[in-house]
Amino acid sequence: MLQALVPHIDAIPIGSRFQGAVVLTPPAVASLLGWLLGQLADQALIDGSSVYRQRVGEPVTSGVLTLKSRFDAPGVALLSADGFVAAPVELITSGRLDLLTPRHAAASLPPPPQRLQRRRQAGINVVGSR
Repeated sequence: MLQALVPHIDAIPIGSRFQGAVVLTPPAVASLLGWLLGQLADQALIDGSSVYRQRVGEPVTSGVLTLKSRFDAPGVALLSADGFVAAPVELITSGRLDLLTPRHAAASLPPPPQRLQRRRQAGINVVGSR
């Protein structure tokens, strides 16, 4: 089947620099964003393979890209995977890398008593706290 497509490919060199629009399919966008999130995630940061580990505060993408959590979206749980109330997170703002991952950005979280208070306000039973 792929062999039948080969005659329809009209590949020509584009020169030293391409200028123009690139149209991506939704699966291609998902793949690229998946790669980006993987680079910002714990495993890549721990093993030192993330290309962004030293780039917090710097532009890393086009200025038109902002990547943030949407905990107010339909069907999205307000809790993180480890059971904490998930505060909104903005990883990339107008192309600038703001955070690596919530775990590596723990310093930006409020102190524990405030987190516990937010959990109680959200109706979450906090075992072992006053």
